Formats: sequence, C-alpha cells, structure tokens
Amino acid sequence: MALWVQLRDHDDDVEFPDTASYDIHAGGVLAVTSATDVHLFSPGYWEHVTIGARHAVADADHDAADARWQ
Repeated sequence: MALWVQLRDHDDDVEFPDTASYDIHAGGVLAVTSATDVHLFSPGYWEHVTIGARHAVADADHDAADARWQ
C-alpha cells in the first residue's frame, strides 16, 4: 500500500511507493525509506502519515461522489 506524508504549510502531500516503509525515531523524527533513499522529516515539519491503497482525500471525494450518485 502507498504511503503519504502530510507536511505543515503544504497543500500537496508527499507520496511514496508501495515498497516504502516508515519509522518514528526519538524526538518525533519521521524516517521514510523508499528503495535506496531515506527521507527524514523533523517533528515540526510533518503532521500526518496515511497508509492505504488510495489517498485519504481521494477516498473522501470518492465517498462524496457515491453519495451524490445514490
């Protein structure tokens, strides 16, 4: 499943592929490993991590569309 990281003061989330993994280190540092890349986010910079087959906003849009269709 894909992984998205919501960043403070950014409209778009950072998306990582299905093979990405994450860990939260001491002090709240978020480490995302994707292939041979390691991305570190300070606790003041990241706000939320979403893991799923589809982005949370896309899920909300999809649910709203389903509700309108019914």
